[in-house]
Amino acid sequence: MKSLWNINVRWLTMQEEIIIIDKKFEDIARQVIDMTPEKWDVIKLYADVSDDALQVFFYYTPLNGGDPISSHSIPELFNISSNDYRKKRNELLFLVTDLYDLYKDTNEKAWTQFTLSIDQVLHMKIDFQYTDIRKNTPMYNQVVWVYEQFGVKPKSSYGIDLLNEYLEKQ
Repeated sequence: MKSLWNINVRWLTMQEEIIIIDKKFEDIARQVIDMTPEKWDVIKLYADVSDDALQVFFYYTPLNGGDPISSHSIPELFNISSNDYRKKRNELLFLVTDLYDLYKDTNEKAWTQFTLSIDQVLHMKIDFQYTDIRKNTPMYNQVVWVYEQFGVKPKSSYGIDLLNEYLEKQ
């Protein structure tokens, strides 16, 4: 009797996994660059992911200098439709989630956070963290990350309190 199922399973080689993961990072970088409305010096993306949480944002420094700009500020600062921006942001969230799932599926130790840095000549640097992201609030993680990456202190009193809490632990 002939089987109704013709399933051909093939495991990926390590080299194939690396190529796929590299492509995912390139897709994320492309998406972030596409979302950045002006010329920039450096872009840094933060992502923390778990099976039940996701936080992704980026900051960039304008090429002409000035303070880093948050991805969340772009629609207001550059008069970009919230709908259009939300679509691009959702695509970014999908790409990061897809990357996380790929790490889990390939039996790699799945990171909990990563920072992707992109310079003007499109060199990428990726720093992974494996800490428990649930021990702090997303706002705490963002305040600390922005301070560590750009030296920028928050403006809100709540953000200042979070930063002071972090600095006291150091």
